[in-house]
Amino acid sequence: MGSKTNGYQTYCYNLDCPGFVQTNRLVGLSSFIVPVSSVGGPQYTVDLEIFQDLSTKHWWVRLQGTDMGYWPKQLVPSFQSAGADGFDFGGRVLNTRPNGHHTSTGMGLGRFPTEGLGKAAFFRNVEIAYADYERGKYNFPGQAHPASDVPGCYFVQEGGDFHGPWVYHFYYGGPGRGNSCS
Repeated sequence: MGSKTNGYQTYCYNLDCPGFVQTNRLVGLSSFIVPVSSVGGPQYTVDLEIFQDLSTKHWWVRLQGTDMGYWPKQLVPSFQSAGADGFDFGGRVLNTRPNGHHTSTGMGLGRFPTEGLGKAAFFRNVEIAYADYERGKYNFPGQAHPASDVPGCYFVQEGGDFHGPWVYHFYYGGPGRGNSCS
């Protein structure tokens, strides 16, 4: 998780971002989560929530039902009156263009989204809690905009049935440098 400003001129991830207050000594933003899904093998998921405490106005991160910590309301003043106007979900790859080429670093499981479940990385049950939310009551993100900065190398594909057990879901990733990505 992180923040970005000025078109990624200023960005940080996890505990490198100033101001996050970690409240759990066992689980933190930089934790490695196991087990890990593998191509053609078992697929594992985690429940992650980012929500605003309605009394303190702090933004909390909860993993598997356990609070990890929060961003104080002062760090995100624009969220105070109307909440966030958007969140990004997906993956990032550092590309320093070695030898003038795109990196061969894979994103997700290193496979394109069209390969689907068991081969591509995914997010499922992506839901939004609005200002008047009740715990456990969320809404479908009606204005989702799947996008990729480098579609020949990595891309995103929305899942199928938005009202099924996975609600809103999408597959994402790619292998990096290859036939369609140089």
